[in-house]
Amino acid sequence: AAHLNAPNISAFVNGNLVVADSGNSRLIGFAAPFFTGMDASLLFGQQTFTDDKDGLHGKSNLNRVAALAYNDKHDLLAIADSSNSRIMLFQHPFAQMSFVAVLGVKNPKQGVSNGDLPACWGDATSYYALSVWPATARTLCNPAAAKFDPEGNLWVVEQGNSRVVEFKSPFQNFEQVSVVLGQKDAESNRPGLGPDRLAGPNDLAFDSSGNLWVADWLNGRAVRFPAPLFTGEPADAVLGEPDMFTRLSSSRYESKPKCDPSYASADRTCDVAGIAVSSKDDLFLSDFDFNRVLVFHPGQTSAYSCIGQKDCQTTWSPVSATSLMLPVGITFGP
Repeated sequence: AAHLNAPNISAFVNGNLVVADSGNSRLIGFAAPFFTGMDASLLFGQQTFTDDKDGLHGKSNLNRVAALAYNDKHDLLAIADSSNSRIMLFQHPFAQMSFVAVLGVKNPKQGVSNGDLPACWGDATSYYALSVWPATARTLCNPAAAKFDPEGNLWVVEQGNSRVVEFKSPFQNFEQVSVVLGQKDAESNRPGLGPDRLAGPNDLAFDSSGNLWVADWLNGRAVRFPAPLFTGEPADAVLGEPDMFTRLSSSRYESKPKCDPSYASADRTCDVAGIAVSSKDDLFLSDFDFNRVLVFHPGQTSAYSCIGQKDCQTTWSPVSATSLMLPVGITFGP
């Protein structure tokens, strides 16, 4: 009950920490106050704390869960059940876990997977894979993260379809998306570079003005879509690259980014996997292969801090209390 395997983007629920324990295909929750070595008190997705079965789908099963989002106003938890290519919504997550709706599939008994991998990847086995299936307004491919906006609508990052989509509240099974970012319409899903394109995005966050920031993973950058948000909208700001049409990685899409460490700096990133905005609108980016988290003041394109390394030019350090390796999600405590 105390062990994790590849934990991913997690959430605080009424002061308690709920962890997306991806490698064990489950959620586990830790009740405050927290201490080193503590046992979890909440389990969902497996029958017991010692089970770690993959490839299952149904109302009480998960398959490589990628991320969580919590709406405290409605006590509503969204689960990005990544390899099942669906979003599960439950109320009262630290009580009875009451099912609300499933997005991306027709009903909660369904999941779209090949074992522990999304079926929309086809024969691909790389975790950098993208969809080989056509996109639609109701289906998802490998959802990587989700966030509620102030109106209670849910925004989902689809890594496989290289897009961000909005689902309107109140939620219904197999609901149609209302807004698409990163593609021109709900039927497009090819990765691309530019202000109106995304490539394998992995996370998202809202700032205090309602602008949406996206961790555009395979393009090695973060981009901002200004409010009000609408389908096909171009981004108006970029971090991690000098402009909207530059990509540091020399690898093709659907493969691991390859970045020359000599380019690492306070304003260049390799592959932005996670993103978060503080109460002061400081922006935090997890630079996955450069093993660090960059912190930006609002309106600045050069980071004032590079957490996890001794400086902004260093990309690897031996394990210690101050080093990071392959960081992904960033979550602020209550």
